[in-house]
Amino acid sequence: FGIFDSKEADYHIQTTYAFHHYIVVTLLEQGEIDVTLNGIAHHILQAPGILYHLPKQIMEVNSVSEDYQAKHIIMSSAFVDQLHIKTSIELMMHFTNQPFLSCNQEAMQAFLSCYQMFERLLQQKDNPYILETLQHLIHAYFLNFNYYGHKQLQVQTPKTREEELCMEFLSLLQIHYRKQHLIDFYAEKLCISKQYLSLIVKEKLRVTIGTVISSMRIEVAARMLRDPELTIQEVAEALSFSDQSSFGKFFKKHTGLSPLKYRQNLKKTLLSLRPKEVLNPEVRNLG
Repeated sequence: FGIFDSKEADYHIQTTYAFHHYIVVTLLEQGEIDVTLNGIAHHILQAPGILYHLPKQIMEVNSVSEDYQAKHIIMSSAFVDQLHIKTSIELMMHFTNQPFLSCNQEAMQAFLSCYQMFERLLQQKDNPYILETLQHLIHAYFLNFNYYGHKQLQVQTPKTREEELCMEFLSLLQIHYRKQHLIDFYAEKLCISKQYLSLIVKEKLRVTIGTVISSMRIEVAARMLRDPELTIQEVAEALSFSDQSSFGKFFKKHTGLSPLKYRQNLKKTLLSLRPKEVLNPEVRNLG
């Protein structure tokens, strides 16, 4: 985890960024930035607003205005995953397709307040509760993000029929993912063919519908495995696997680890984690 400000003396902007395991949040306070996402989508972004660089995205910065001013928050995806944070499906769908969300001054001030709290906390080198406080502040940031981001989306361009269907599918998936894993079920609920549903999801989310369903199950499985009160068998049953063995094969196929190995690795990570390790960003100038 780390933060930095464009006003800092050693700040500089590179032309290409590709972080495989980091989420980079840019709070664009002033000016504009011209970017290209994944070599295809071109965007000219104007303040105030939030620029999200998700893991495995490639972002090229073509130019910034002379009055450009921004603050950056860097979080490793592994660190965020441990916090059990839920983000609005509608917002994640938005950032999958475009990296920027405009916001009003009220929303920007709320996000800047979170940044300032991060800044003050990182200066408290002798605070024994710094890690726990940081985790709570990150939760507060994402709650603000969900609240203000959702409000902003309501006043933007009306959704197309395909976008509405994609959102309805994702909403249904959140309700039924534990028991319903087949495309036919969701297509029938939406009164469309499974071929059309698959086409819409691939077009809007840039991944196959099978990947979306599997990702949801893996995300929830990982979250449940982080609960020491639950046995692996109980997790398998909760997600409607026929037995623990089939759940183990599914989990290892998508994560590269067995459920037991995942738990063991997580325990080692938590035991070895120290505030100074978490609070020193591995990436300083987005380089």
